[in-house]
Amino acid sequence: TEIDTDGKEILQGWCLGVIDPADEGSDYFSAPIIQVVGDRMYLKDVIFNQVKLIDNEPNIKGRSELNNVIKWVVETNSMGGYLSGRLRTIMPNNVIHGQWNAANKLSRIINMSGFVSKYLYVPESPSVEMALFLKYCYKFLLVSKKEDDAPDSLSIGASHLEKFYHLFKD
Repeated sequence: TEIDTDGKEILQGWCLGVIDPADEGSDYFSAPIIQVVGDRMYLKDVIFNQVKLIDNEPNIKGRSELNNVIKWVVETNSMGGYLSGRLRTIMPNNVIHGQWNAANKLSRIINMSGFVSKYLYVPESPSVEMALFLKYCYKFLLVSKKEDDAPDSLSIGASHLEKFYHLFKD
């Protein structure tokens, strides 16, 4: 393990981006970027806004380059299929994995919440956008079952890492 000049561990690993596109006007476009180090997930960055899908494309590409994302998992329900195709065109060097989710969203979030709680690490001082994302994750647990975009995108990422990379086996 390498330590930086502030005494913090320098993370080494690869980054996975997960996109849950906004389907309706009040929904959020939710795209956490997760750095995978061993069996740990670090929330490195996030795109969390109510901007139109097509207007988020440059943001996705820029954050992908900034964070060295090698793979994006895109929920292909509704507009996600379109977005997957666009990302393959504008980011040909990234792996774009379209994932159709037939399972009940609430069940998926609850099912993966243990893995997320145990293996996800968040920054001590998150950006404003990440703080909003985390607020929606915690809010979902406390009161709101409608505002589920943030926790759903994390559950999609954890599920993908478990299924395709066999993480979380202890």
